[in-house]
Amino acid sequence: IVQPAVRPQAFATTRGEVIYLGLLNRGPEGEERRVHLADFGLKEGPYVVYDGEEGGFRRVEESFSLYLPPTSFRLLVLRRGPGVIWTNSSYQVLESGPEAFVLRVDGPTALSGFLYLVGSPPAAVYLDGVALSPQTVDAEGYSYDEETGVLSIRYRHQREQEVRAVFRQ
Repeated sequence: IVQPAVRPQAFATTRGEVIYLGLLNRGPEGEERRVHLADFGLKEGPYVVYDGEEGGFRRVEESFSLYLPPTSFRLLVLRRGPGVIWTNSSYQVLESGPEAFVLRVDGPTALSGFLYLVGSPPAAVYLDGVALSPQTVDAEGYSYDEETGVLSIRYRHQREQEVRAVFRQ
């Protein structure tokens, strides 16, 4: 007996504290898809969700909706607690706690580096011991989104560098 191939519409995998959720729309029509976290064995949130397609973040509790174009794949990245959710740098966590988050980052000099951390509002952010300025555009510096709890840090890849986010107490 030949069984038909299983054609999943969604799948998820976890690596450490980060969940990668893939959604597929195999049909010829776009569709609004409701995603229930419990369907993937995830506890109730809050989770921060990064949508690489839209380049944006949202905070979710139990479920959320999003539009899937025809014959498309969408990758979402979820994180429940503090830490890195997305970056274009290689990184190593040196310190992680309620007072500060410290990483060693590196990447190709042809690209500007960015790092998105889920966490508390920062009191200050340092790159190799030098304070970065709060920014609202894509310049070197940082910004914090109170609604999602995401700290966005931008810097130039020059060599291996240390990023230190010090949190408000």
